[in-house]
Amino acid sequence: MKKTKKGISLLMSLAMGASLLSPLSAAAEESDDVLVVIPYATIETGDPYAASGNDMSLMCQVFNYLFEYDENGDPTPCLVDYYEISEDGKTYTMYLRQDVTFHDGCQFTTDDVIFSYDTMAATNLGSTLTGAIGSVTKIDDYTIEMVKGTAYASVEKFLCGYLTIVDSEAYGADPDSYITNPIGTGAYMVDHMDETTGYVYLTANENYFQGAPEVKNVEIHVPLDSAVALVALQNGEADFAYQLNNSDIEIAKEDDSLVVQGTEGWSQQTVLLIGEPYNSDENLRKAIYYAINRENAAIFNGEIEVKAAENMYADKLMGDYAGTVDMEGYDPDKAAEYLAASNYDGSTLEINVTSDKEQIAVSMQADLTALGISCQVNLVDVNTITNMMYDCTLGITVLDYGVAYSSPEEMMSYFASTGYYGEQGMVATSEEFDAAVAAMADIWNDEERFDAAVEALQAFKDLAIYFPLFTTSFYTVSSAEYDNVQAVWAATYSPYLYQVTYAE
Repeated sequence: MKKTKKGISLLMSLAMGASLLSPLSAAAEESDDVLVVIPYATIETGDPYAASGNDMSLMCQVFNYLFEYDENGDPTPCLVDYYEISEDGKTYTMYLRQDVTFHDGCQFTTDDVIFSYDTMAATNLGSTLTGAIGSVTKIDDYTIEMVKGTAYASVEKFLCGYLTIVDSEAYGADPDSYITNPIGTGAYMVDHMDETTGYVYLTANENYFQGAPEVKNVEIHVPLDSAVALVALQNGEADFAYQLNNSDIEIAKEDDSLVVQGTEGWSQQTVLLIGEPYNSDENLRKAIYYAINRENAAIFNGEIEVKAAENMYADKLMGDYAGTVDMEGYDPDKAAEYLAASNYDGSTLEINVTSDKEQIAVSMQADLTALGISCQVNLVDVNTITNMMYDCTLGITVLDYGVAYSSPEEMMSYFASTGYYGEQGMVATSEEFDAAVAAMADIWNDEERFDAAVEALQAFKDLAIYFPLFTTSFYTVSSAEYDNVQAVWAATYSPYLYQVTYAE
């Protein structure tokens, strides 16, 4: 495993953790009314439409969406007051709330929704957006009409975490201002972003339409290794985190000063093959597919009771599609056959993962080494993962793949040649898979679409660019001083901190 000067690196990470947390002590002395959050990714910008460098820990506080998740992960109206769906299921008429203002005092209207849609459509997420929402039309200042982009789009769920609503006047006049001074309708406003520490300081929006938050100040720090984050939580230097590994979760459960909540999520730990040599070598992809022991990966990750994935996506996403495609899985003999037929030349392959996936990567490394493939594990942060994905150099990685806002059909569509990953050349595709995905988009009857979706699932599995290992469980860890923290926030990556109150 490639991890230079491991002992020194560990000491440096611990020292860094201490130094990153040290400003908090002074802040805490000044005010007890500070909720300190350890985010998933380093926040480099407050612009929700930037390619990378933002995190939902910030986005969900500053901005609102047309819908938001309830405590079960189901969509419920947020900026939408109520809505109607046409009989054919294609058109949504949404009536917006009329009591919402942006942080700068501007009234929220239909124009902001249409501007936000157009702005997002012009980014590299445009195909994802238009696949779900084909068009948005203004009816009046508080009424819009949305037409589904594809038959299988889950519109309400999609609108919980994607179409971020920005102030059309402020963003339109100076989008660069959103890097450090984002203006939304959310429960918190950005006080300032510290370039030195990377911390973001938020203050309560006392005019928030869902009620002013009880906790008046939020500090969003930087991601920390799981062990360092646990120490910060135990010492009271942090109050909320949701990316601890399983062993640290078990320790946190025994600490009376912390509250641990868990839920099965909409995602699975999944191997993704991006760029070369994988895009052009199907046999190498399939060799890796059959070489990975899913159960061992779960065990290495501390998931003793978790079984190897039996479906392309987690049960919460699969629905009636569960069991329709044989995932096969670990088969050393097949792996050896495909490797022999591949163009693999003995070069070292890289497995690039975040630190919370390290043990999974180590298990995979052992499997591939046993097959005769040389590989090394590199630990990188989420921002680096994102950048490497965009420039197609990520190689082998492990991600929590699957989201609450999607459907199996939508998830597959991202990998077609016209989808998010395929359009940018990140992954290999095939004519059979593209055709199956295209067919699904125009079949509006759910029962009639079923066969086409199963055909697409089979074609996707045969590509061997993506294969799940095991279903993921998600946990929030918070200080016992706070209440109303929801377990589902970790599974949706959407923490609504305005709901947090002080424990009695």
